[in-house]
Amino acid sequence: MLKHSKLPLRLLIPIFLVASLAIAWLIMPVHAQEGDEGPETVALVGSLQSVLGCDGDWMPECEATALTYDPDDDAWVGTFDLPAGSYQYKVALNGSWDENYGAGAVRDGDNIDLVLEEETSVTFIYDHNTHWIAEDVNAVIATAAGDFQSEIGCPGDWNTDCLRTWLQDPDGDGIYEFSTTAIPAGEWQGKVALNQTWDVNYGLDGVQDGDNIPFSVPADNHLVTIAYDTADNMVTITVSDAPVAEEEEVEVVQVEIEQPDSVTIAGTVQGLMGCSGDWDPSCEDSMLTFDEEDGLWIGTWDLTAGSYEYKAALNGDWEPENYGLNAEEHGPNIPLVLEEDTTVTFIYDHRTHWITDSVNSIIANVPSNFQAEVGCPGNWAPDCLRTWLQDPDGDGIYEYSTTAIPAGDWEAKVAVDQTWDISYGEGGALGAGNIAFTVAEAGQLVTVTFDPVTPMVEIIVSDAPVEMTEAEAAAEPQPESVTLVGTVQSALGCEGDWDPACEATFLAYDGDDGVWQGTWRLPAGDYEYKVALNGTWDEDYGAGAARGGDNITLSVPEEMKVTFIYDHDTHWIADDINATIAVAVGDFQDEIGCPGDWQPDCLQSWLQDPDGDGIYTYTGANIPGGEWKLKVAIDQGIRENYGMDGEPGGQYMLFTVPDLGYEVTISYDAETHIYEVAVSDEPVATPEEVEAEMEAEAEVEVVAGAGLPEDLQSLVPEVVMTEPPNTVTIAGTVQDELGCDNDWDPSCEATFLTYDAADDLWWATWTLPAGSYEYKAALNGSWEPENYGLNAEEHGPNIPLELAEETTVTFFYNHRTHWVGDSVNSIIANVPGSFQSELGCPAEISTGDWEPPCLRTLLEDPDGDGIYVFYTNSIPPGDYELKVAVNQSWDENYGMDGAPGGANIAFTIPAEGHQLVVAYNRADNMVQIDVSAEPVDRPIYAPPVVVSAGNIRTLRAYWVLGDTIAWNVSYEEGMVVQLHYSPTAELALEETGVVGGEAITLTYYEAGLPEDVIAKFPHLTGQTAFRISEDDLALVPDILRGQFALSLTDSEGSLLDATGLQIPGVLDDLYTYDGDLGVTWDGDVPTIRVWAPTAQTVRLHLFADSDPATEAT
Repeated sequence: MLKHSKLPLRLLIPIFLVASLAIAWLIMPVHAQEGDEGPETVALVGSLQSVLGCDGDWMPECEATALTYDPDDDAWVGTFDLPAGSYQYKVALNGSWDENYGAGAVRDGDNIDLVLEEETSVTFIYDHNTHWIAEDVNAVIATAAGDFQSEIGCPGDWNTDCLRTWLQDPDGDGIYEFSTTAIPAGEWQGKVALNQTWDVNYGLDGVQDGDNIPFSVPADNHLVTIAYDTADNMVTITVSDAPVAEEEEVEVVQVEIEQPDSVTIAGTVQGLMGCSGDWDPSCEDSMLTFDEEDGLWIGTWDLTAGSYEYKAALNGDWEPENYGLNAEEHGPNIPLVLEEDTTVTFIYDHRTHWITDSVNSIIANVPSNFQAEVGCPGNWAPDCLRTWLQDPDGDGIYEYSTTAIPAGDWEAKVAVDQTWDISYGEGGALGAGNIAFTVAEAGQLVTVTFDPVTPMVEIIVSDAPVEMTEAEAAAEPQPESVTLVGTVQSALGCEGDWDPACEATFLAYDGDDGVWQGTWRLPAGDYEYKVALNGTWDEDYGAGAARGGDNITLSVPEEMKVTFIYDHDTHWIADDINATIAVAVGDFQDEIGCPGDWQPDCLQSWLQDPDGDGIYTYTGANIPGGEWKLKVAIDQGIRENYGMDGEPGGQYMLFTVPDLGYEVTISYDAETHIYEVAVSDEPVATPEEVEAEMEAEAEVEVVAGAGLPEDLQSLVPEVVMTEPPNTVTIAGTVQDELGCDNDWDPSCEATFLTYDAADDLWWATWTLPAGSYEYKAALNGSWEPENYGLNAEEHGPNIPLELAEETTVTFFYNHRTHWVGDSVNSIIANVPGSFQSELGCPAEISTGDWEPPCLRTLLEDPDGDGIYVFYTNSIPPGDYELKVAVNQSWDENYGMDGAPGGANIAFTIPAEGHQLVVAYNRADNMVQIDVSAEPVDRPIYAPPVVVSAGNIRTLRAYWVLGDTIAWNVSYEEGMVVQLHYSPTAELALEETGVVGGEAITLTYYEAGLPEDVIAKFPHLTGQTAFRISEDDLALVPDILRGQFALSLTDSEGSLLDATGLQIPGVLDDLYTYDGDLGVTWDGDVPTIRVWAPTAQTVRLHLFADSDPATEAT
């Protein structure tokens, strides 16, 4: 068996037989895109607008920074006088943000930096044909001047200020280019001029003021490209070997696919389309129209805002054929959520049975110079949907495949919404160059994939011709479904047990791992189970991976989450109670289909034990030749891992593979934790055979929602809320690397986390060298009374951190849940939505809602099972929407049905106190939500108030003597510094200042800190000193036993700063003690001494014996 990666070979879409009378060759002119009438306005937007007369910055509607369209130049131009400074800018079209362009000519691209060392007159130019925006500070304004300019629209020849021949450099490589097919046949001359004058110009051999460069255009429509290299001022003019000609007619013979008589959009949308009722497959008002040129059924309607469902019914009836979600026959309804009145286009392809719409999916296709070969009326046709990219499985990757392209050299790109307005080419760049590829012989499979998130375009050509029927192309080696069947089912939402058709216990297929998985919370009890395939008993597997084998017994000692995994290659079904979930991790995993190396949750390298002897094995011939590193990780996390000789967290093992095709066997003993690697003496397959098998594996649809429990409320842990800490320390074996004198030191300031009031989260980022580490979170500079470890457990186990290479790691701690984690073991996922402002999110992007950076809605996974959970009962009654975002940005986000960039998920809070639970499964990106039926009887969390100045949870001041405090602030006459205190810890920081408790006013000490203090604490040199008056010194001992903080206000009482205090200095000054501590004995009489000068109470626990079960007296 070759255990290999699951590389997709997707549905073969149309297959055409084409007889071509002539093959036309076409290159898109750089400055001509059809169907684009140009914007009404173009505004320069950015941080420069307020100095150019706008009311503020980033205002696309401000006319003061509008560029002016020059019809002679076919460009938008503006010149402005700007003062010295650092700015950012881009352009916005038609007075809104709907269409804007930034760096690299990318739509919605990055802002462009502009740094001016002195006041400067700056000219900005925007070309709507290419979407490049540039100015004469960052870029050279270069034009191609010559005797050809009048032929392409300039008012005359040798015209340096005509921007119709503007050379552009969107990718910033210093090579400026202009291309056109509009120069007629003839002999011509040209050169390059800078800044629209003859003052600086370059000609032959890059010589300044050099000779004109002659070139010849043999016939009309040849592509002429003029390039200028700013590095050496060389100018080159090239002319294509062949003209860009119109296509001649081709004869197209299609493989016959019998189309239905009619296709109806049936669902809750029909009442808006003119039907008398919904879910009526015979209603003609919602029937699609067949487009013979595209081979598709299409219809467009105006729909009002709302939530709808639909599917496609054929021939006016529900039977025998209707298609729903993921192109599935008799499949689930397709949800459609419209936030406002929208024109929606529905499309159905009978060849693939994919039914979709222009809201849930983008309409992307592949304009190219081969389209005529596959049935389009012409080439480079963005509106010909015979090259439609489709995404039936909803994974966000759109694909088109065909074997109908003849042998030859071809070019293509991807266009969106059937126009040239948005197109992607080389490198995934907006409006970039065509992507070239070669078909060596007829019948090779060409697959074009498009990822709209990145937005990368890839073209893959099979190594050999593909001869298969459409049915063979659609064949799936994996089953359609895998059901966990047994006595567990009635506990998991099924109506009964041993039901292979019950969807509540379907496992989910994970294409990255190549296995089927599901996680459920099971009550305590004894169970039996196995797996059944395709919803029937025709094929089932049990103990020992045997077909029709014995039931597997499962004893669950208490209610807990249980993960089940099935590998269809080996037929082994296992759970994480009976079996160890062990994975071979290393720097080879990317080679065998994992998304990366050192991935403990990638089950492509799952070690299996079907015979139950405790020896877990992985065998595969798909590791390439080379030297590789290996460890074994347990439970799909790095927290428990074993190195050489079975050492926990030990050194990795090295092994060598001669070449691809040699069989590698990794065996792991779960008792001793020792593992071994054996490599066959001879190859078991050729490298070509291994690669062919890897490429032939089909991708299988993921069953939506499998792996999440029925009762999401059960995912909410029991958390005991405690007082907010003053400090949080990452304490562990990382500390020595981060500047601490010792490891496991809870008082080391170098590894203090910083409290972020906006996120109500403690966090810090450090760079750590490769190695194996452990850590936990210690509160208030001590191990007692609170520290938190693995699984958010108080005094819990250390958290392991395995780094294969030097890595920048972010650590975070949430005091509401006590979860401490890092960006290596976990992803940073949260829940942006229309409710975030209700939980205290600040308005960083908009109004406090839909804020991916705000981690008050952080999804957490303390137990490391890949299910991330957020919960709250603090949202007021109302209707809301949400989705899930990863890494605090919109770059990666998931909505309804787990779709990348999918629709928002709506929910309703009926009354105060109802608990929202959001669960996100990283395995399949499914997002599910639940609102409790009744209010939850626990304190409603009140988020801390975010204030503009200060933070009393951080300790930035130092109480160094009984009467002296050091604080690094700028003090001016009239300012007031107060020491606030509360014996019952009632201090809080609001916009008006520190509230709660009492306060005494400190005196500014102009002489500064005493020399003996500086000698003891040299890092306080230069800090401002404040003193407590003699009248207030008697209060100090009591103040030290409670909560205390400092505030700084101006002469009008407005808050300028606030902080907590560090107190080692004052404790040493007031409470020096050098006697015995702990237990001392006088014969049989023990004496216990405790030095705790700030303690309010002391308790002594006595035990009658050493039995852990004995209670204290």
